[in-house]
Amino acid sequence: MQSVPIHRLLCASLMLAGLAIATQKYPSLAEELPPISNRFCEVTRFYRVQSPSPAGLVIQLEDGDKRAIANGTLVMVEVVGARGIATFATPYGRTGVIHEKYLRPVRFGKAQFSGKLRVKTLNPDGFVNVRQAPILSSKILGTLANGTLVTPQKIVGEWVYVKSSRIQGYVANAFLICD
Repeated sequence: MQSVPIHRLLCASLMLAGLAIATQKYPSLAEELPPISNRFCEVTRFYRVQSPSPAGLVIQLEDGDKRAIANGTLVMVEVVGARGIATFATPYGRTGVIHEKYLRPVRFGKAQFSGKLRVKTLNPDGFVNVRQAPILSSKILGTLANGTLVTPQKIVGEWVYVKSSRIQGYVANAFLICD
């Protein structure tokens, strides 16, 4: 698997997505889904912690606390700054920082888009919010459990309008993998 420098891609795309959402009308549901490139399936925000020490690392959490994190722990990178410091979410619901040199990308799902996406969270019992509009402050319509299969209808910036057997709405694309 080829490593993708996701931090450069994420910073720019998050800024552009916010600007696009603020200035553009949301596409109608009648519009045809643009082709999802295989690049969608290659890019990941899931990483495993990997340090030279067999014991893992001590990381700093958002509140200043320090916590040990074992090698192999799955984390979700939110942003990587210019100095290589990554802000990430942990499986135990906390946000912390770590240098990107201690992170190894993990790709789940298939390498090519086959028409379906699957919800992927850090926690096996986790869920994602389904929103009315492609913006974090939008009304939450419901949730989708980790592993739920969905059909993408359209992509709007960093959001995908999806349909499942019981709900439809926008899900942040960071939580979707190719099935």
